[in-house]
Amino acid sequence: MIGDRALILVRERSVLDILDLALEVIRTRPGPIAASALVGIAPCAIVDYWVSTLDPEAPAIWWLLLLIQAPWSTAVLTVVLGDLMFARKRRAREVVKTLARAIGPLLFYQFFLRTLLLATWLFGILIPLQLSFLNTVILLEPRHKERKQRRSFQAIRRSSTLSGDRGADLFALWISQIAFGALFLVCFRIAVGSLWNLILRGTLTTGIPDFDDEAVTMDFLSGPITQIGAWILVAFYGVTQFLTYIDQRIRLEGWAVELSLREVGRALEEDGRDRLDLPTVSRSR
Repeated sequence: MIGDRALILVRERSVLDILDLALEVIRTRPGPIAASALVGIAPCAIVDYWVSTLDPEAPAIWWLLLLIQAPWSTAVLTVVLGDLMFARKRRAREVVKTLARAIGPLLFYQFFLRTLLLATWLFGILIPLQLSFLNTVILLEPRHKERKQRRSFQAIRRSSTLSGDRGADLFALWISQIAFGALFLVCFRIAVGSLWNLILRGTLTTGIPDFDDEAVTMDFLSGPITQIGAWILVAFYGVTQFLTYIDQRIRLEGWAVELSLREVGRALEEDGRDRLDLPTVSRSR
């Protein structure tokens, strides 16, 4: 925590800075982040595991489900990160209310529209280019009741505005996340397999599967261990997406100035309250 009561120091950051900062934020607040991620991911993970058992030889179905469910599974995490950013503590009931108010836009944008774009594949490129910030816009942007419905249908415009001229950078970030994710999944799968062999057989092996066996290959692509590793990635990328959103608001809107002014206003307000309390105390004495 710093003077402006934000979770992180408010300044512009590079892509590598954001990835490093994500690890630092997770290390600093492991409990709330892990709990909120688990609440959102657990139902989706259970459904996906059940679907994958119906047809173990079709891992593409599970991967498609993962792409569709990723924004939904990180919705709770996004709301909690928004609170942690300014050290706000909200009850579970308030978080549920926030999610309930956003269910309509989430259903329209992150289910119907996202599924349509992914189904076309060609237009799926719009997701990292212009729609990267839909979750944060829907869940965290301030809303006025009298304009609630009108604003809810402007989420695409707001996300596109936040993307600004950084569409190429956001696309590069998306590609790097895919590359890093693939590398992480391979290492995670091999490491867990090696540890499993050590526990069961008492021998340390590489854990590299025999890809000549089709069943083993399918298990490597969409087995339970792979699914666990993929959901870990989804949670981590949920944190990086939130931090990218914060970074983009800083770049476009001078958010550092806004935070500083809020802090000054808060200090003046507290100072005013202290001065108002002084005469009351003197009279009581």
